[in-house]
Amino acid sequence: MKKLAALPAAMLLALAALPAAADHPGSATTADIQRVQAELYNLDEAARDLPTTHPRYNEFKDRVEEIRENLTYLRVQIRRHQRAGGGEGTGVSVEDVNWVRQDIRALQDDVLNATNRRWSGGSVTVPEALRPYLGGFATITP
Repeated sequence: MKKLAALPAAMLLALAALPAAADHPGSATTADIQRVQAELYNLDEAARDLPTTHPRYNEFKDRVEEIRENLTYLRVQIRRHQRAGGGEGTGVSVEDVNWVRQDIRALQDDVLNATNRRWSGGSVTVPEALRPYLGGFATITP
């Protein structure tokens, strides 16, 4: 699971030379790819301490590998687009990016549920200094 940490760095390198605009409608932007990176970071955080003795460890490991393969596909598409002088955008579709994001989120949810780390209730009181950023909500309840 620790190998997952190298994926955000690899995605970031692939994005370094990309402009923010999309090629055409339906094409992913760098912001879309950055959201994948954020989801991947969250998954890495959730999976980091998963013990190898956990009953679902092998299943989660296989799913991480599948996500890794999907991210490799996106990186290849981005590189091909760059090498072909594809102009603006990333060369991958929003649909493909969202497909990977959904897989990442689903695995993260499963890991959190399997390890009983999912927040399931209560409320959170936000410090006074942060309240203006919440649009008037001082307490968040599920």
